[in-house]
Amino acid sequence: MAGRTHTRRVLVVADQAASSLSNVVVAVLVARSFDTPEPFAAFSVAVVVFQFVVGCARGLVAEPMIQQHSAGPAENRRALVPDYLGAILVVGVAVAAVVALVAFAVGGLAGSALLALAVVLPLVLVQDAWRYMFMIDRPVLALLIDLIWLAA
Repeated sequence: MAGRTHTRRVLVVADQAASSLSNVVVAVLVARSFDTPEPFAAFSVAVVVFQFVVGCARGLVAEPMIQQHSAGPAENRRALVPDYLGAILVVGVAVAAVVALVAFAVGGLAGSALLALAVVLPLVLVQDAWRYMFMIDRPVLALLIDLIWLAA
């Protein structure tokens, strides 16, 4: 049991490292892609909004579910996955609509970056939800999702 717990911890840390590394890689690639700071500033606005939305979605849906069901049998958690993903998708679509409206109001490069975020936001939240769910009892799958995300 101790070996399994250690392996799980290593996988969770590796998953967090892969997730963080993908964020750094994207930021560096975007920063190096432009000669002026304005496009990177627009990208940064979208990243801040994205991080805020992910944190709120986790707090509204993921954390309560994990706290209520992490100690129970895995079958009980797996039965909740469709409801959990549905809730995350609804949150993602609703927030994406708001972000799109803000994007049109803001305009310019920041508006374009926010509009791009709005387009992908529901799917990115679902990806993050799967990752979060897998961290409970299948961290190797969480790591795999983040490695695919990093490679993409």
